[in-house]
Amino acid sequence: VLGGAIRYYGVQFHLAFLPYLPHLVLALAVAPMFFAYLLSEGVTPTYLTVFVLFGVGAVFGTLNLNNPNQMVFGLWVLVVFLYGIVALPAIIHGWRRLTPYAFCLWAIAVAGVLINFFHQWPWIGLEYQVGATSLEASRLWQIGAFHIARLPGFSRVSFAAALQILILCIFLSGTLRRKWWIPVWVLSG
Repeated sequence: VLGGAIRYYGVQFHLAFLPYLPHLVLALAVAPMFFAYLLSEGVTPTYLTVFVLFGVGAVFGTLNLNNPNQMVFGLWVLVVFLYGIVALPAIIHGWRRLTPYAFCLWAIAVAGVLINFFHQWPWIGLEYQVGATSLEASRLWQIGAFHIARLPGFSRVSFAAALQILILCIFLSGTLRRKWWIPVWVLSG
């Protein structure tokens, strides 16, 4: 929910790698978590299927692309998905304890978009270089002939902010008391 802001301040303080740090931590955590699960629970059909599909995909990609770096990048992109598979039992077990964190993330995402309605964040439209690649900290898109801005808030793009708010709102609807449902949905909308 803070992707645009983190990229902006990372560039300002010459820490352009900062947005990739959580992804790296997940990548480093996936393998030990996967093997710990296999040791405690054994091989389940889901894990076996995922492992085989990724193995076949990696071999197929390496042979057909003639560039192992593209295959590694493909696995890098899928790290969050793999982490989700490995962490799902813990998430399900501690579902209710995640409510304060989900609420904080939801509040940050909603506040970022609402404030963005009145204030243009400095990271929107910022382009910067990482090696030979030009990247955007956050993108401002517009809708239709009236040029209505799609506000990204603290996030990188408006659709990411919208998805984050929606998913967190759905989560909160399942964990908060009923009296909070209407205010959460209204603010999310």
